[in-house]
Amino acid sequence: MRRFNCIALSFILGVQALSFSHGLAAETSWRTIRTRDEFSQGKLKDLSLDSTGTLELGMAFHAISARAPRVWSIASGGDGRLFFSTGSPGVIWIHENGESRTLMSDPASMGHLLVADGEGGVLAASINRGHLFRIDREGRISQLARLQAAAVWALLGDGDGNLFAATGKQAGVYRISRDGTVVRWLESDEFNLVSLARGSAGSLFAGSGERGNIYKLQGPDSSEVWHHFGKGSEVRALSARDEILYAGVNVRAGMAAGAASSGSASGSEEEFSESLESPEEDDGSGTGKSSIKLSGTLHAIDSRRRAEEICHFEGEMILSIAQETAGTLLVGTGPGGRLYRVEPNQGEVTLIRRGRQSHVLCLATEGGELAAAGTADPGAILISLGRSRRGTWTSPVYDAGTPARYGAIRGHASGKIRISSRTGSTSSPDGQGWTEWSYSGSSSDPAARFLQLRVELEASTPAPRIEDLTVFYRLPNQRPTMDLFEVNFALPVQDSTSGSNGDGGSTGSADSLKSGESGDSGDSESTKDTKHSGKVHLHWTQEDRDNDELVARLFYRSTVLRGRGPWLPMNGGEELKTDQFDWDTRSVPDGRYEVRIEVSDELSNPEGEELSVETISEPIEVDNDRPWIDGLSVQDGALHGMARDESSHVAELHYSVDGGRWIALDSQDGLLDRPEESFRLTLPALDGGIHVIAIRARDARGNIGVAHHTLGETEPGQ
Repeated sequence: MRRFNCIALSFILGVQALSFSHGLAAETSWRTIRTRDEFSQGKLKDLSLDSTGTLELGMAFHAISARAPRVWSIASGGDGRLFFSTGSPGVIWIHENGESRTLMSDPASMGHLLVADGEGGVLAASINRGHLFRIDREGRISQLARLQAAAVWALLGDGDGNLFAATGKQAGVYRISRDGTVVRWLESDEFNLVSLARGSAGSLFAGSGERGNIYKLQGPDSSEVWHHFGKGSEVRALSARDEILYAGVNVRAGMAAGAASSGSASGSEEEFSESLESPEEDDGSGTGKSSIKLSGTLHAIDSRRRAEEICHFEGEMILSIAQETAGTLLVGTGPGGRLYRVEPNQGEVTLIRRGRQSHVLCLATEGGELAAAGTADPGAILISLGRSRRGTWTSPVYDAGTPARYGAIRGHASGKIRISSRTGSTSSPDGQGWTEWSYSGSSSDPAARFLQLRVELEASTPAPRIEDLTVFYRLPNQRPTMDLFEVNFALPVQDSTSGSNGDGGSTGSADSLKSGESGDSGDSESTKDTKHSGKVHLHWTQEDRDNDELVARLFYRSTVLRGRGPWLPMNGGEELKTDQFDWDTRSVPDGRYEVRIEVSDELSNPEGEELSVETISEPIEVDNDRPWIDGLSVQDGALHGMARDESSHVAELHYSVDGGRWIALDSQDGLLDRPEESFRLTLPALDGGIHVIAIRARDARGNIGVAHHTLGETEPGQ
């Protein structure tokens, strides 16, 4: 019966930062662990994990060190006796009564393949030498045969003491009878044949190491390609039941089996057979050193040769397959050292073990149940102890990113389950700064950044199981940040009502310098009339890691008192919910000012927990007064005068005659760089009568001042 358990406690983790999903800092947040991928990031001991992410009691194992890098093969001799081979060098062992002892050692062999002989002994083949021999129940060794092949990659017994061997380099399948007679059943142009399975009606199947072929053999010189997965596919493991053939096929990660049949496969046969020839460098041999990344797919092929995918293991090679009486399949993979149980009809995949060993190279069954598994990196014998009565799941270490307070853990569960947790200040739970495991219902105090969980299941009625876990936590408020503060003077506003004889002009000498012009151009397009807006555009970037709602307040003060003057509210003291503001400086006297921006998360946090950040601008020059022109007089046929500005410098001078186009006018010293600039305009030839000369001055902020002088009959323009 399913029920919802609620257990409050502190927390733990193991190391594999799995970020929490953050809400607002003032709110309680939670993280739910429910999928197979999420649970598989933790450590399972004697538990199973199915594809829905449900944890249940699984199989218990007793691990025995093989004292070698890899266990190549394992066979059950009955009565609890196990034979296993290690390499390199090649050693054959027997394990019985809880102890392991050596039966044979061959320094010239890199390892052996084993098959139980049904009489309490074992048949063996040297992988790299082609020697076949028998070790009887008393441990006596006798030579059986020698194959003229460079390598033996698969060995299969027929139940009557006869053997079949699949070989490499001179790829073929051989039958070796009890008396040592060798008959070649298949001669192929393959580079390697790497797997064997016995089907119904005495048929034999062999899988290739690089071309993706499965051969069906009815007898000597009677064979056919039963199925083709595509060049570049490795048929690493085969197993047959009734009229169904199960094939574990490995291809390059990301490539589906069969994709290479059109010629798109990359890599040569030598690359894919590297694992078979050089176990010291192969990803599938147990060392994990190969650069070839493979993924495995389990297929079912019926008597009509129809292949159907059962399941796929992305980034994992299928290395071994065994059958159980219940009709399920055991699949060993690597790297990752995982052992799965697969229900082929429904495609249900359950992880039943993942240990520190990186490859599950071989499996042995007894009475239709798993007896043991052999691993690599490091080499070990995993002896099955049957269904476990208790098991644990230990999570990775979860990183909240900042010290947090943790509360209850809730989950959908049934049966006898205990949940504990611990917290720490470092990413390694084995170091200092971690609490002890706690089953209490109190929240963690003081706050801690890292958390780890442990779930313990114990045999009970109903059977223990857990479908998900939800962790509740609260993060402390984090201060907002401001990374950039920009001040831009607003562009002058175009005066659409003015004509060419208005009081506008170009936007300033800075634009002229950027374009490489001197500023003296008389082009009417560069002197269109504009009005100074008096606005300064303020922009800043603000961010809150808690996703809190932010508000900004702006203040200003004059620099006259050198940082000791009062801050006055801008915008009437109203809050801003944007990151920019246009300050109308015409509301303050000309001068130099500083602007302070304060950003707060007060809307999302209780009083007393809100945080703010502020920044102060560089001094801002406010200049809204127009320049003026005085002292206009005519002397010696020229108009003389002085342009003045109170706050900045005179940046441009122009003149116009009788409302004509504006023409650039230079200062007397040739530079427009000071608050006061004198000028001399040689008057053009004019006819008699009254004429008006207009002088226009623009300061550095775009303010414009205009003065006029009238020429009459008493002041000829000569």
